[in-house]
Amino acid sequence: MKYRSFASRVSILMVVLVSSLALVFAGTTPTYAAEIQPTAVAAEDGSIIFEGLDQLKPGEKLEYVTTTDSGDPVTIGIENATTARATKRWKIYREWLAFYDGYYINMSNNKITSTDSWWVNLVGGTYSDRTLTHTATMAEQKYSYSIQGWYSGTAWLRADVTGSGNNVKVTDGI
Repeated sequence: MKYRSFASRVSILMVVLVSSLALVFAGTTPTYAAEIQPTAVAAEDGSIIFEGLDQLKPGEKLEYVTTTDSGDPVTIGIENATTARATKRWKIYREWLAFYDGYYINMSNNKITSTDSWWVNLVGGTYSDRTLTHTATMAEQKYSYSIQGWYSGTAWLRADVTGSGNNVKVTDGI
């Protein structure tokens, strides 16, 4: 009968132990997998709810494409525009036919701290009476528009902070 040295028995034991641990942990998921992944879903009221935004890196965006009553596609989006500061910065925007408009919100601890850098681009149209207002939980851009003198109205784009994860609900109207 051949005897193994103490060192070889310890080596075999270590291989068995490491292999056992690998099998035990192979089926587990990392702890960060429980975080809400970035999603955009339509709510019953027609708004778009953006969740898991804290998972988006600067420059990444989420978009949701819906349709108007007449079947025209409308894209509602939110983009992480955060730079090297503690406050999260989000670009809220809409694209629909002749409209491309939006603004930026700055958020800290699930509160809107400021809004700025609004824009309105209307193909073949003009706008007036534009306002950009905000509270701690809501930001809204509103303006009157006229497209080639034959179609006019009021457009608005509203962002509401919801929940505790910097989730944003975006509602639009044209």
